Amino acid sequence: MSSPFDPSKLFTNDWIITILSHPHLTFHRSSPTHFPTILALEANPLNSPFSAPSVRNLPHTPQTDADDFQIMLSSYLSSPETHLALHLIVQQDGETIGLGGATGRGDWANIGRIFVESARGKGVGEVMMRLLLRLSGEVRVQSVGAGTMRENRAMRGLMRKLGLEETEEV
Repeated sequence: MSSPFDPSKLFTNDWIITILSHPHLTFHRSSPTHFPTILALEANPLNSPFSAPSVRNLPHTPQTDADDFQIMLSSYLSSPETHLALHLIVQQDGETIGLGGATGRGDWANIGRIFVESARGKGVGEVMMRLLLRLSGEVRVQSVGAGTMRENRAMRGLMRKLGLEETEEV
């Protein structure tokens, strides 16, 4: 008989997940070696067309990137104890095309994703969100939320398709 799933392994081991229906995609647990790639994806406004400029209030500079790197490192280092921040890198045929994450507080998690423009509209986001929802369940999160801009109809539609109820517009 196998032992029950140990959620700490999601935060203490490096791993790669391949989805049988999408064998050209690999999902990697984000580690400090991925942080420069994450920063570059986040800094490119074409990758986050629905992010409000006021969300960050700071341009990407070497200093803000260094600060963001430290925040990611702190989250990464504390995740084995807190199980509150699980970040993934998605690659297609070895090329990084996006990232996603589940960041929690207690029994609640917020999930989100960013993709390069060429990866949008091809079902990769749905695969990523289904994986994040599954992983959130594995770490015993009781509720999941996803925030987006009103203009992001694609993300809002995907969330409805996956069973997340739209409760508030700001």
